[in-house]
Amino acid sequence: MLFEKGKKSKRNTLEGVVWYSTLSIICLFYIATGLVWLVDIFGDKIKLIEGMSVIAQLATAFAFLLALKQYIKNSTKERQTKLSDEAIAQVVKLNEVISDISVGADTNLENLNSCITKLANLAINFNAIFESLQEDIYKAIVRMHWQDMYFNKLSPALNNLSIEAILKKEAPDIDNIDFSIYETKEILEKSNTIEVFKDFVFIETLLESSNVKEYFSLEGKIESLDSFACYFLNNSNLNDHLFGLLSKVDIRAKAPLLAAAKPAAWALNKVGQEEP
Repeated sequence: MLFEKGKKSKRNTLEGVVWYSTLSIICLFYIATGLVWLVDIFGDKIKLIEGMSVIAQLATAFAFLLALKQYIKNSTKERQTKLSDEAIAQVVKLNEVISDISVGADTNLENLNSCITKLANLAINFNAIFESLQEDIYKAIVRMHWQDMYFNKLSPALNNLSIEAILKKEAPDIDNIDFSIYETKEILEKSNTIEVFKDFVFIETLLESSNVKEYFSLEGKIESLDSFACYFLNNSNLNDHLFGLLSKVDIRAKAPLLAAAKPAAWALNKVGQEEP
């Protein structure tokens, strides 16, 4: 399956013990059988019935180990089922919050702050469950649901956040805001900016323009930005979530407005990498 990682050759510790024990029992079984045959051939005083009793005991132990293996398998399946169901339930909640994000002309900081905080909190719950899942078809299905949420719901919402709408609501004192927007677009048209980064460059250039910078700054205005960026926009942290795809996350392309708000360096750094 596309979203499922290859099965690991290394068994977990308990299964390894069971299999090695089973192999040992089989070997002992053949050894015991051979001894019984030797005793029978050479006429030792040991009775055949005693040898058969040993074999029966070994067979019982072998059957017990097989039953134990099946029990472990069933327990693992039950655990995986419960974890995957809860993980998918968390994805459903994520989708519900994303649906509440106001975009376009309705974009506003109050709504954005509320939704970003809720999404960051839900991400903590989801990741705790996701990391507890063993790598199998259940985790692959959860990964598929998460990717659907990410690319079909979250990404479009983040891309449709409007800096113009925020400025008109949060900084009504800015003179000729429409002219500043027009002027910034003209500058962008003349630049050689890569297409996927055009929205980010537009927002950043507009916020840095003298007419806007004096009255408004997006930095520090979005609550839980760092946590949200860490869980949803950190390429390193999303490696497992995005397995099976060639996508590489760049906050400037995925969420240009949030990128312009400048989250802390640690939120976007590779795992284990210190801030510069």
